[in-house]
Parts: sequence; structure tokens; C-alpha cells
Amino acid sequence: MKRMEKNDELMLIYTFNSSNAVIPECQRDLYEASLLGIKNVRLFQSFTDEDREVDFLRSQKVCDKLVKTCQILGYDLIEINGSIKGKGFSSQIVSYDRDSRLIKPTRWFNLKNFIDNNFSALENRESVGKRLIKRNESVNNKI
Repeated sequence: MKRMEKNDELMLIYTFNSSNAVIPECQRDLYEASLLGIKNVRLFQSFTDEDREVDFLRSQKVCDKLVKTCQILGYDLIEINGSIKGKGFSSQIVSYDRDSRLIKPTRWFNLKNFIDNNFSALENRESVGKRLIKRNESVNNKI
């Protein structure tokens, strides 16, 4: 198994829905990344409010469980962000503090453009490796 360089990080992008089905998949990705020697994680949560039924408390619980998983696996959580799409939001990023409480909207962000622009860094990897993004200036400047 190849050990990752010290500056490698996992940007875990997950979409919140009404069920908690996303949690086991994300926990598996976090575990696989820990086996690769990755210590830095960015959590990015994407969800919509189109039907006005989005339960922010439920989304908060999903985030809390993933933060707890990161703590158990010994990750350094670099940031926790979420993209809210819907009326009045239009892909706005929201920030969470270390206890995963919503702080405030911070900046505008197009997740599709981010993925498209960084696809070459993501291709030819397996499973969790598809979400690995080398931490470098060009990627950090696009966030």
C-alpha cells in the first residue's frame, strides 16, 4: 500500500438527502483514506432547499457523525463547508465551526466547476482515491 505524502488531503464531497444513507459510504471513504496515511480532511456538504423540507438539524447530525468519525480516525479537519442550493442561496457556501455548528454564509462557490477544473487530479484513482486532491496552490486558490 502506497503511503501518501504529508501534504495530501481528502476533500470529502457528499450530498445530503433526507436519509442517513450517506453516512456509511462517507465513513468507509474516511477509513480508506486513513489506511493511505492521509491526515488532513476537508468536508464539503451539498444539499438543496428546493422543497423547503430540508431539515438543517438532520443535516447537522450527518455532519456531526462524520466529524466524530474524523476524530476517531485521528484526522486534522481543515475545514467543514456546505453548499446550499435553492431559492435565495444559489450555491452559497456556509461555514461550520469545529463543533460543526453553522456559523454563516462565507462565499459563493460552484462545485461543478471545481470538480471539472480538478478532474485530471481526480482521474485514474480508485474508490476514495477519486476524491483525493493534492493540496497545492492552484487547487487552494480555486476554493
